[in-house]
Amino acid sequence: MKTLYGLIVALSTVVALVLTGSGANAASSSVGKNNFYGTCDAQAHVSDATTSGKVEVFGGWGCQVNKYFTGTLVCAIWVNGSEKFRTTKDILLASSRDCAVTYPDYSSSDSYVGKVIIKGQGGTNFTLTTGAIRT
Repeated sequence: MKTLYGLIVALSTVVALVLTGSGANAASSSVGKNNFYGTCDAQAHVSDATTSGKVEVFGGWGCQVNKYFTGTLVCAIWVNGSEKFRTTKDILLASSRDCAVTYPDYSSSDSYVGKVIIKGQGGTNFTLTTGAIRT
């Protein structure tokens, strides 16, 4: 079973590749929240380096192996201040979950923001919003 640490390592590797110049015009932004619902962590990322010709928002949550979270996970991509696409997953008893959405990279003047929304047990309800990137 993948733990939060596996998710963090995988996402960190992608972010590290972006930040070390894997593409001439690569852009990315990330944000995280630690210790929600006791022992769970969440991350959100927006990047133009993971899929050619597209901008991707990806993220999710991970909890300790013996800790399970029930809730809803949403990934959304915003372009120039308007939401363009979202995916929603209803999750039952999961120690980790992830989501991703992509949107075509039409113009270098567009501004992209990623949002990961987590709602569920224990009154958990928060949104992680990345910084804006231009590709």
